[in-house]
Amino acid sequence: MAVFSKVPLHAAFIENVFIPNISWMGWGVWLAEAFVALSLILGLFSRLGGLVGFIQAVNLYIGLTAIPFEWYWTYGMLYTLHLIFVAVPPGRVWGVDAWLRPRLASASNRGNRLASGLLWLT
Repeated sequence: MAVFSKVPLHAAFIENVFIPNISWMGWGVWLAEAFVALSLILGLFSRLGGLVGFIQAVNLYIGLTAIPFEWYWTYGMLYTLHLIFVAVPPGRVWGVDAWLRPRLASASNRGNRLASGLLWLT
């Protein structure tokens, strides 16, 4: 990414901020990926999982599509799939969101702002 990024500011960030701090920033990336996986598998806050996955996929698209012989279309597919998860959250039928959503809607109707925000993320 530091060499082939399409955006020079992105390459500079990777080279000057991310790589020197890889010991703790790598954990952040791993935790974000684990959150996306658990969110979409369990259907728990699946819209948030799709949004975090979209941000990660755009980062990969910017940083890796200019590499020679790279399958650039896979990153486009990845961020498109995550946008679908944001638009049509998968957890509303079989996931935890199906159980959580009516409870959050009830609290939201009573004026609870936190419930209103969490309701959108399900």
